[in-house]
Amino acid sequence: MGGAGGAGGAGGAGGGAAAVDCDKYCTDIAANCMGENQQYADKASCMGSCAGFPADGKDGDAAGNTMQCRIYHTSAATGDPAMHCQHAGPSGGATCGSLCQAFCSLAVKTCATEWPQEGECMTSCMAWTAAGMTYNAADFTAGNTTECRMYHLSVAASDETAAVTHCPHTKAMSDTCK
Repeated sequence: MGGAGGAGGAGGAGGGAAAVDCDKYCTDIAANCMGENQQYADKASCMGSCAGFPADGKDGDAAGNTMQCRIYHTSAATGDPAMHCQHAGPSGGATCGSLCQAFCSLAVKTCATEWPQEGECMTSCMAWTAAGMTYNAADFTAGNTTECRMYHLSVAASDETAAVTHCPHTKAMSDTCK
């Protein structure tokens, strides 16, 4: 299992990708997306998720499954958190990637034992039920939804201990997300 730990930044290499400052992103999303708009259980889950999402975008990207897109929407959330927090968070809010793209890109890095291949993950994910509600960390700790699995995946990204506990909750036959 590959819990991403507290990496300070996942720099994008080549292709004009901008460096990602995970600490700033996690501080800003915590400040801008609170209460019903909260996207991560805690800073550790944010830091691990940030280090695991693709950082191959460009500064100012407003779409695509990249950290740069999430950073853009984190900033935009200062003016409209209800609109932008969902895009800024781990699910991507169907703007910074689809829910399954976001889930699977992080799952193969964080829970490789459960999800060794992104294609297998996408097939499973497409069969799960989406809650059809705006994602937030408080509402999806249980239930047979993709969002429940995303919550546990983001917590698993915190560190190796969290990964051992939470990665099994991300599977199709999860004992928690059922």
